[in-house]
Amino acid sequence: RGAADLSVRGDFDPPAEQAERVVFAAKRLAGELHEGLAADGLACVRLEVAVGFADGHVLRRLWRHEGLSALAVAERVRWQLSAWQGGGAEDVWGGVTWVELAPDQIVPDEGRQEALWGRTAVTDRITRAADRVQALLGHRGITRPMLVGGRGPGERIVRVPVGDLAPAGLPEGPWPGRVTGPAPAVVPASPSSAELVDASGAAVVVSARCE
Repeated sequence: RGAADLSVRGDFDPPAEQAERVVFAAKRLAGELHEGLAADGLACVRLEVAVGFADGHVLRRLWRHEGLSALAVAERVRWQLSAWQGGGAEDVWGGVTWVELAPDQIVPDEGRQEALWGRTAVTDRITRAADRVQALLGHRGITRPMLVGGRGPGERIVRVPVGDLAPAGLPEGPWPGRVTGPAPAVVPASPSSAELVDASGAAVVVSARCE
C-alpha cells in the first residue's frame, strides 16, 4: 500500500469547538495509523497532520515521526491547533470539521535493537523523556541543536523544537572567511576579549583603514 492508503481521518459533526476533542480523536487515529503501518511492516519517518475548519480553511504541517507514540502525535496536533486558538481565528474559521494523519515518508520497519541486557536502547528512553518534558513545557519547551552554514561557530548552530523538521529558508554558502575545523569545544554565549601579539610580544592592531 502507498502512503495515501495508510492515511486515517476523523470527522466532527457538529464541528469541534474545543481543542481537547480534536486531540482525543487524534490519539485514536494515531493508534489506527500505527496498526496499519505495523501490519504492512512499515515505519513512518515524517507525518503530515491536516486539520480542516468549517469555513474551508485547512492547516497542514509536516512533523518528524520516527517512532512517536500515539500520545506524542496527539500532542503535536495540539500544538498545531495553537494557530487556531486565540487571536480570533475561532470566530473566522469556525470549528474543526475533520483531522487527517498521513504518513509523508514511509520505510521498511527494521525493528528496534535492544541493549545487550534486554532493555530498550538508551536513545529510545531519551526520546520518550524528551516527549514527556515537551508535553509539560509546550512545543518550544525543549529543543535540539542543528548544524547549519555560517562563518563563526556560534552562527552554525540553530535550536529546533524536538519533533520539528529542519527550518526552511536557511541561508546557503559559500562562506568566505569561515572558521575552519576543528571546531572549538566551547563557544561562549558572549564573545570573549582576545589580544594578538607578534613574535616580539608587541600588540598587533588594525587601523580604521584596515591596515
